[in-house]
Amino acid sequence: MSKSPNASESAKPARALSETFLSGFKYEIGNRAFALLTMKGISGRLAGDRRNLFWNSYYELEKFNQPRYAQAARMLGIDPSVGWGPKFRGWLIGHTPKALLGTLQKYVYPKTIAYLEELKAAAAAGPAEAAPLLAYMVEQEEVQIEMMRLALADEYERIPPLLAEFLNKHRR
Repeated sequence: MSKSPNASESAKPARALSETFLSGFKYEIGNRAFALLTMKGISGRLAGDRRNLFWNSYYELEKFNQPRYAQAARMLGIDPSVGWGPKFRGWLIGHTPKALLGTLQKYVYPKTIAYLEELKAAAAAGPAEAAPLLAYMVEQEEVQIEMMRLALADEYERIPPLLAEFLNKHRR
């Protein structure tokens, strides 16, 4: 999934996809857009702060995710664009005051663990030809959770190598 399709390549026509997969994948596309804007906002304000080892790594992961999700959506005949809701929420949360970032992480961490189960259910309902993407979708969420766990444990220095290992694995 690392190569983008040609500009002339258009989305394939939508086919019969299960509602579980379709709604889950569309939600995930919005979630990735939300996370990209959130991480961009937060990491851009934390230069020189060791907490940025987490926030900037998360931002790098989201930048890496974007073309993969867009390409997969086109392959499946799904419009990868997102509405203003995820974009606005991303911008808003991206401006969380620095003093509240720890609270934000503590709030989001268990919700992300619960969301992983929803993502697994959507992936299990997906089409066989999308199996590599679906495995990637779940794996990148697991990496997010591990990065959050490390940040909450004040083990920020372990986050960039974890992310580098994941990115290197998926650049092949």
